[in-house]
Amino acid sequence: MINLCFIKGKVVNISDYKFIYKKNKKSIGDKNICVIKMELELNNNQIVWGKGYNEMADFIYQNVKKEDIILVKGALRDNIIEIQEIEKIG
Repeated sequence: MINLCFIKGKVVNISDYKFIYKKNKKSIGDKNICVIKMELELNNNQIVWGKGYNEMADFIYQNVKKEDIILVKGALRDNIIEIQEIEKIG
């Protein structure tokens, strides 16, 4: 089963930029996780939430602002889009 979605929307809110340290992981690469959450308004005025992890979270934090129009490619998990790729178009 393929779970892939493409969303175009306006950034309404960017929140919850967090850096999480998991001490129970055995490999060093899995210990640190960055997470950011953002709210998007679609053309039909519906609101959807997206989350970005690690490098994607850093990219969103540094480059995406409120009111930007963006395209998102991601996977739907627990009614939240897990962002894999993002592009600003306006």
